[in-house]
Order: sequence, then structure tokens, then C-alpha cells
Amino acid sequence: MLHLRSPNGASSHNQETIPSQHASAVQIQSNPPAKIAEPPMQTCAASLQPPQNPTQPNASASRSPVSLPASSSTTSNVVFLSTAVVRIADLHGNTHLARALLDCWFERNLLSERLAQKLDLHRRDDPLSFQGVGPALANSKQSATARVFSRCTDYCIDLKFHILSELKPILPSNRAPVADWKIPTSVHLADPNSHEPNRIDPIIGAEVYYRLLSNGFVELGTNLPILKETVFGWIVSGKCDTFPSQPLATMLVYSNADLEMQMAKFWDLESCRSDNTLSAEERQCESYFSETTYRDSNGRFVVSLPKRETLLTSLGESYATALRRYLSLERRLLIKPALLKAYTAFIHEYIALGHMVQIDPTTDSLPPGKKPYYMPHHCIERPDSVTTKLRVVFDASCASDTGLSLNDTLLVGPVVQDDLYSMILRFRLQRFAIVADLEKMYRQVWIHPSDRHLQRILWRDSADETVRAFELLTVTYGTASAPFLATRCLQQLAEDGKSQHPKAAKILFKKFYIDDLLCGVTTEEEGVEQCNQLIGLLQSAGFKLHKWASNNPVILNNIPTELRDDRNVLELDSSSSSVKTLGLLWQPDEDIFRFQVPRWTTDSPITKRLVLSDAARLFDPLGLVGPTVLHSKLFMQELWLSKLSWDQSLTDTLQDTWKEFRDDLEVLRTFSIPRWAASYANPATIELHGFCDASERAYGAFLYVRTVTAIGFGKFVNR
Repeated sequence: MLHLRSPNGASSHNQETIPSQHASAVQIQSNPPAKIAEPPMQTCAASLQPPQNPTQPNASASRSPVSLPASSSTTSNVVFLSTAVVRIADLHGNTHLARALLDCWFERNLLSERLAQKLDLHRRDDPLSFQGVGPALANSKQSATARVFSRCTDYCIDLKFHILSELKPILPSNRAPVADWKIPTSVHLADPNSHEPNRIDPIIGAEVYYRLLSNGFVELGTNLPILKETVFGWIVSGKCDTFPSQPLATMLVYSNADLEMQMAKFWDLESCRSDNTLSAEERQCESYFSETTYRDSNGRFVVSLPKRETLLTSLGESYATALRRYLSLERRLLIKPALLKAYTAFIHEYIALGHMVQIDPTTDSLPPGKKPYYMPHHCIERPDSVTTKLRVVFDASCASDTGLSLNDTLLVGPVVQDDLYSMILRFRLQRFAIVADLEKMYRQVWIHPSDRHLQRILWRDSADETVRAFELLTVTYGTASAPFLATRCLQQLAEDGKSQHPKAAKILFKKFYIDDLLCGVTTEEEGVEQCNQLIGLLQSAGFKLHKWASNNPVILNNIPTELRDDRNVLELDSSSSSVKTLGLLWQPDEDIFRFQVPRWTTDSPITKRLVLSDAARLFDPLGLVGPTVLHSKLFMQELWLSKLSWDQSLTDTLQDTWKEFRDDLEVLRTFSIPRWAASYANPATIELHGFCDASERAYGAFLYVRTVTAIGFGKFVNR
């Protein structure tokens, strides 16, 4: 396994904290009493303190990841962005005043680490990167949900906030004269001191921005801002003539979540951590599964969605968004007849198998407080796939009108299976290898009837028909808890069947990766018995193994022909096969590992973004071609040190280097390694030989297994 050394000179840019002048809170004018019962109120003074010397902004403000220079100091006006003083509830139900920015240009809602600590919110790991107009990035590692109250009305909303270490912007950039503002007496400002430069925290973004707006609108006059009515009171927005000021700051943010996921996957393969301790939330999910799961009269598992009940009550209306997304999908399908035919066949199969049923939303008899959730869906075309040309994806992360999605309200659950690295290592230990796949694994597990209203979709066979609503009756791919529920059912099945099928139970416990079986046996007889036990145990719960393959024909002959995989080369990780990767392949007839090389995008300019996308497709879980993959990591390091932006074309020299690396990867098509590490059936001795070395840029270690027969023959096999 090879590792990079940290590049010299790498450092983080620390941002200064703007000192406050005093600790007084914003003056709140009297407002109509709210109609809801208010929790005890505290003042979050830190959120509302004006900065010291507001006409002399801190020099570090312009370096904020979301605060970017917009004009020179000769400007004679200030632009008001929409701010509102709101109340945010903490974990204990107390509310705190905070000055929020309402901004439709932000994709996500943001909260500072300081305010998150003040509120003592329940957090969850949720990594995300934010970028403004320039190259600077801000990283959020966690998110939390908080209830936001209006001071002026009875409105409240639960919002998901991504937590940043600091929110820098000071708004407005300069103090504005308000003597000429003729504000109607009936108007209650959302932020009474909107003309005073002050910190903003939190930021409420485009997810709910337009739902916060009301109908009221007031023009204050020429060269003055306007007043716009919202659920939080009247906001001040627009340009206002003022005195010369310091540089202004505008804000625009979008996220780089996909890049973060790609980078994490790329580097995670070399991590050597082991996290066996369940978090409190994972323990809660495990307990919920144990208490609510049962098996029906046919032996199939029936599970309940593990929910965050306090958040579920705030799940909003989702039909309109699902309908809009469906109509967009339909237009796409209508111009691709072949794709429409395949999609329609998928839906019809879903119905025919009893995994989906049409419902009439107008006759809903849901208990008070329960709302249905409609999931948008779309398809991923996989023309290179041998078995599945089309994959339909259900989007349970689509936000409802309260900003919460179904996935926000679900517990994810712990990983209950071993990682792929451990699976493949064990896969190399036995002489005879066996692989198979659970057919439609998720859809063999029923969802409890009381939760099915949370899994609704829209569909119609023809654009001339009325759009119909359906409920999905089984565990659904795309919901946050689906992997846990399905794999946990396999673990429970192993526990239930260990007395009657002991060998099969052991395999279910340790040798399944998601829905893929990777196991081995020493003798043919043992292989036949294990296959029979597995088939019997899994069938008892409605699961069916297919795509069987083995390097031993005797074992394979025990499997019906229609259930065998007749391909010569098999992928050992197809979880990301919508994108072709440098993946590990097993060739059963020769019992060797081989590698497939990605199909590169050649018609696009080579940028840092494209290089990262290419590098993230190099999937080598065992490090068998680590020296080759290392070159891509060193190249990424070079790009970081050169401080290139994500979409800036590389220099000709760097582009040539990357193209040469792509071309050199083709040689891996001819590279192979024996799967079976022992090499001999009855070795006299087995030895492990380890080697390690380091340079200024990287270090690595390799292990070889040496088996020696009784008559002295020896053979080395890499790891």
C-alpha cells in the first residue's frame, strides 16, 4: 500500500474574528404577539453585536470563502440585502435571537459553529464544500436541524443548516442614513436595525426563500430601498444613496458535494482505520430495528422506517415538486422512445411483482400529523452494463416545502457488513471460489403498511392520461435507511437460521458485501453443501441468489443453468458501475484477477475538476496496482500546489503529462494476478514476506505470501 507525504508548505489560512464594540443586543420594536406558545426566550447577543468601527471593516473579511469584493471605496451607495431578526430554538426548547440573511442565491442554509454550539444542536456528519465566485472554498463537515420562529407572526419552520466554522459577512457594508425613510406605522421591520452594519448568522437559502415572501410591497422613494413583506416581518432590500464607504461585499455560494465524495472515495481506499463503536444514533437505529421488525406468514421480513420523529412532524408538502420533476422526466423520455420503453417496462415489472400499488390521494385516511411524501425519480443509462442497461433512482433527498426531505427525517443506521477490502482478502484464501448475487435484494423486504405513505411516486403510461400516484411497498433504493435495513435483514436471517443452516449462516454473517456473495471452500463437496444451505436459508425469507459463478465446474453444475452467470470476467465491485472505473475483475476460468481501464473523456479541456473525476475512477481496493495509482495522486498534489482553480485549463505541459498517464494505463489490461494466494492445495509451509520503503514524496509497503510444498517447490503471490 502506497501513501503520499504531505506537500511542503501546505498550510491553512486562519481567519480573524472581528471584535465587537459592546455586548448589547439589537433593539426590538414592539410587535403583535405571536399566536403560538413561546418557549422561554434568551438573547443570543453574539449573533447581534455590531462590529467595532463599522466603517473600517476588518481586512480579513474579504478573504472569507463566501464574501467577495464587489466594488471600490468610491461607491456612493449601499445595497441592502434582506436581513431579519428571528428566534431559533435550542435543544432544550429555549429560543435565541439571531440576525438571519434571507438570500435566494445560496443553495443551502448555513449556520456558524459558534451559534451551533450556543444552541447545542444535535449534529450529524454531512460533509459539503461551498464555493463563491472565486476559487476559495469553505468546508462544512456537519449539519443540524433547528426550528426557526418569526417574531412578528405565528410562523415557524424546521430547517437543515450546514455548519461552517465561521460566517464573516457584515451587512450592510456601511451605515446608511434613515432620517428620510418614511416607514408606515403598520410596518413591523424584520430587522429594525437593518441600516446598521452587523454580523449575519444564520443564512437561509433558496430551499425556502420564496415561501417566506408575502404580498406586501412598499416603495420608500427615489434612490431608497424597498420594503417587502415576509413571514418574519418586513425586510429592507435594494440600493440606497449613502456616503463614500469601504469596499462592499456580495455573496454567492454553490456546493461541491460531488467533488467531495469523489475525493473522499479516492483517498479512503488507503485509510487503515477501524471504527467498530456505534454512535448514539446508530444504537437507536439498531434498537428500533430489533423492536419493530418481524417476519410475515411467508417468512419475508417486514421493517419500519427508522425515523427521527421530531423532524418527521415538520415534513412538508412534496407533491408539487415531485409532479414538476416527473413532467420534466416525461419530456425527456418522449424524445427517446427506446429509453421510454425501458423505463415503462421497469415500472410495469414493479407493479407486476406486487412491489408497488396505485393509490388515490384524495381518499387518504392518514392519522392527524402524518403527511405523505412523494419521491421524484429519474433514470441512469448504463449502456456498457451487461445485465442492467437502465437503473431507476428514487430521490428521497428532495426537499419538501419546509426544506426537509424524507432522508432528513430518517436514521441512516450503522454498517453491519465487513468492508470490501476484508471481503476480497478472505476471497483469496480458499482454493475454490464462489460468487453470486441477491436478485432485487432491497425489494424482497416489505415496508410496514404504516410507513408506506412516505414512499409515494408519480407515473402515467401516456402523456394523454392523468398522472397517477403509487406507493412503493418494499425497501426503496434511494432512501437513507435502505442499505441498513436490507443488510440488517440478512444478518437477522443468519441469526434465525444458524441452528438449521450453520454453514450458510456463517457465510451470511461474514461473506456478503451488500448483495454480493464472495466466498470460498477447500473441497468440492463442501462447496456443493454450502450452496445448497445458502439457497435454502435465503429462500425461507424470499431472497433468491442468481448470477452464480465459480472456478470449479463441479460446484457450478449443482446450480440450475438459468441462475448461472455465463460471463468470462466478473466485476468485484459494481456499486458504482454507472461510471466505468479501473476496477478489479475476476476471471473464473483462469482464476485470476485482472483490471479494466476506464473510458476517458477526450473531447473536454483538461481541468483540475476533470483530473479529479478521472482519478476518482481508479478503483484498486487491494493496492495491487498501487505504484500506478500513486502517479495520479502525485499529479493531484502538483495541481494543488500550483493553485489552479477547478475549471481553469491546465498548462500544455500538465495536460500532456495527464494524457500520457491515461495512455500508460492501457498496459494494465494485460496485467493479471492469481486470485488464490496459497497456490498449492497442501503446502508444507506458508510464509509472509514484507517489504517497505519511503522517498521524499511517498512511502509504501507490500506483503507476499510464499507457499512451499513438501518436496521443496515454492511460489510467491502478491498479498
